[in-house]
Formats: sequence, C-alpha cells, structure tokens
Amino acid sequence: MSDVLVGMEAAIPALRRYARALLRNPQDADDLVHDVLVLALDHLSARHTDGAVRPWLFTIMHNLHIT
Repeated sequence: MSDVLVGMEAAIPALRRYARALLRNPQDADDLVHDVLVLALDHLSARHTDGAVRPWLFTIMHNLHIT
C-alpha cells in the first residue's frame, strides 16, 4: 500500500500539468487534482491490480473532467 501512496505523490506534478492544460486556470486545475487524489484514496481498497498508479490517476482525472 505504501508503494501506491508513493506513486500517487510522485504523480502530483504531472497531474497538475495535465489539469492546467485541460482547464487553463491554475485554481480550477488544483481543485481537479485535489478531487482526483481524494477519489483515488477513497477507492484505494477497490484497486485490485498491482499495476502502475499513474495511468490509474490520469484515468480518474480524465473521467472527472469529462463529467
């Protein structure tokens, strides 16, 4: 589990860059990153794979942005 948390922390700068590219507003981008991390932490126990965390977080971000 700590590997997942380390992976999440390492992905934050990339998530922020992607969110800023999507939203063009730094405050909205930070809010989106926050929402992604909260949702990821809420669903951490449901994550069954040992795969990379970064693509999972970007998928969450994409889906949140679309909705």
